[in-house]
Amino acid sequence: MYAINRAWRFFAAALCFFSFGAGGLLLNFVLFPAVNLLARDAEKRQMIAQSIIKRSFRFFVGMMQVLGAMKLKVEGIELLEDDAGCIVVANHPTLIDYVLLAALLPRCICIVKHAMWSNPFARGAISAAGYIDNSDTSDMLARCASVLQNGHVLLIFPEGTRTTPGKDLQLKRGAAQVAVRARSDVRIVQICCTPPYLNKQEKWYRVPRQKPFFLVRVMEKVSINEFLEDAPSDAAAARKLTEYLTRALVPKTV
Repeated sequence: MYAINRAWRFFAAALCFFSFGAGGLLLNFVLFPAVNLLARDAEKRQMIAQSIIKRSFRFFVGMMQVLGAMKLKVEGIELLEDDAGCIVVANHPTLIDYVLLAALLPRCICIVKHAMWSNPFARGAISAAGYIDNSDTSDMLARCASVLQNGHVLLIFPEGTRTTPGKDLQLKRGAAQVAVRARSDVRIVQICCTPPYLNKQEKWYRVPRQKPFFLVRVMEKVSINEFLEDAPSDAAAARKLTEYLTRALVPKTV
């Protein structure tokens, strides 16, 4: 029975990721170009695109659960409803962390690596959704501050890449710099996967012996004023916030 169960989870994972790829092609080459043509207003295009991404990711996550490729529990999801103009920061242990959070958030804008803008399979989605290019730091910070001041939620993984298993979190200072510049509060989210799956050193087809259990904990909102008070400069406030996030994003035991 164990061998049959593991073989089924391999098949389920393969089917899910094949469907994810096929769906991405459909969205990028058919649906998002149609949205760009039909919705002339940029804000409206972004709202439609973000809604499509959210629904698509919710379908993918639901498919993985129904087929038995994973289990998922979310704690504190109701807190996300009151996060307009807030930065959501999360640790990054697995390949599908962005998918999980984008499926849960009512709407969000993400910072995307510059290389993704030349990827024909991703360019349509990230452009339509109003995501932000990280290639020019000063422009990125200005755009992040602008979207936060307009009431959008900004999703950031401060590590910049998936966590290396067995190593402490190493955060870049970009998330803290955005928060300080925009004077934006920060929502903490912890993601934990047991046993480890889809991490930086594992391929999707290497399914674990047990069904992976994903736990998403939506935690406290941190006031940026706590870090601005008594800080001699914005740079010092960003350092203090980065140190705090390095501790706060370490996931508790499932």
